[in-house]
Amino acid sequence: MGRPPALTLTLAALVACAAAACGDRVAVSRVLVSGLPESPGARPAGPKTRDLISREVDHASGYTRGAAAKGAWTLKVDLHRIADGPADRIFEDTAGDRPTIDLKLQHYDAKGTLDSYAAAVALTADDVKLQQAGGVPEKRIAALVGNGLALLRAQMAFRKMDRAQLVAELASKEPWRREFAVEELGRRGARESAAQLVLKLKDSERSVALKAVGALVAFGEVSTVPALIDYAKGKDPATQIQMIYAISQLGGPVAEGYLFVLSTGNADPQIAHAAKEAYDELETKKGKGTLRRSAMP
Repeated sequence: MGRPPALTLTLAALVACAAAACGDRVAVSRVLVSGLPESPGARPAGPKTRDLISREVDHASGYTRGAAAKGAWTLKVDLHRIADGPADRIFEDTAGDRPTIDLKLQHYDAKGTLDSYAAAVALTADDVKLQQAGGVPEKRIAALVGNGLALLRAQMAFRKMDRAQLVAELASKEPWRREFAVEELGRRGARESAAQLVLKLKDSERSVALKAVGALVAFGEVSTVPALIDYAKGKDPATQIQMIYAISQLGGPVAEGYLFVLSTGNADPQIAHAAKEAYDELETKKGKGTLRRSAMP
């Protein structure tokens, strides 16, 4: 589905996580940072940024550092587009591919299964003003990592909610809460929530709607194809292409007809080409009998 826009974490969200008792403290054994320039004199400076990020983890609420801690997590921090261009422009909001900091907490449980939490923090003017981190790029980045750590803690709290609580969160006024509720319902494969997730396709926050698309595709709900087609109408070409491949994964007569029409009659050559590829792949799957068949309960 590509890179959805990252949610801006507000001060209210940080306070909400602390007030919601986000669970036991998270032990972090390693911090791995990628996406930083390594050449001398580069801004942001790689070694200085890594050091400040490490300190941010040390002082983050709900986190402890300990290499020998049982069940300790590895924190992976990927700076996306941070080092592109002059230092005074690294925080500009770039259309279609915004600079972000992607964070992942990962570890293997007792059964050897990878457990993972992920969050993305957008580098926007509002974030920078909120943190009041001054004019030093390394400090701004570390402060925004602190935002992401709070977001990860909130995400962990959502995994402890039951289905009724998650459905209630779909109506939250806070976009990040709606996004995490959708994401968690999708992670659980809660197909009985498909009808509620269809409604989230009309969410005012694009990232929430895209999470709903991903969840519905993961459920294999062929009956939701018309709703996905409706969502795609009027969207930019990149989003329409994302939706083409999402719809093709579900398949069914409605998906076939939609893809055929786009492949033969759309004025945008990129959209037509994507639809043709998706249609051909769908027909191949159909011939092999590998299409998923499901219906909403």
